[in-house]
Amino acid sequence: MGVIRRRFFVPRPKFKSYAELNAWLEDRCRDYAKANRHPEMRDRTIWEVFEEERPSLVPYVGPFDGFHAVPASVSELAPNSTGHLGLTKEA
Repeated sequence: MGVIRRRFFVPRPKFKSYAELNAWLEDRCRDYAKANRHPEMRDRTIWEVFEEERPSLVPYVGPFDGFHAVPASVSELAPNSTGHLGLTKEA
């Protein structure tokens, strides 16, 4: 992440909206990919490798909600998810 931060965000650019930031960043990333060699396939640019791989990529279908909240309560006398009470037996 440090390389990306230094490459695109130093000095820190200012934007009026996330849409403006995203458009600017997309342009910078595309320009970088077209102008720089792939780190493993030195005879090709990052963009050329990306274009070749593009048909294999999963298509974007919209925002991904990777967070799922489930209401729960805890009781010292109720079994936990393993079925145990979680209390220690006194000797």
